[in-house]
Amino acid sequence: MTTSKKELLVDMIAAARSFRFCGPSDDLEEQTVATTGYRYVLVQIKRLAMRLLPEAEAARWRRST
Repeated sequence: MTTSKKELLVDMIAAARSFRFCGPSDDLEEQTVATTGYRYVLVQIKRLAMRLLPEAEAARWRRST
């Protein structure tokens, strides 16, 4: 089963949009897990998007990390 990079990127963006966040009254451990999970989704979006961008734009993103 092969999935194009573009389809993977669309799936990761959908995951970011539907991500469940925590509120300030939630358990600290639950907040940490949610933050870590969201960071993972964002890193994956960036990783996939850099492969689709022109080299100049991808290089600018790499410098920003």
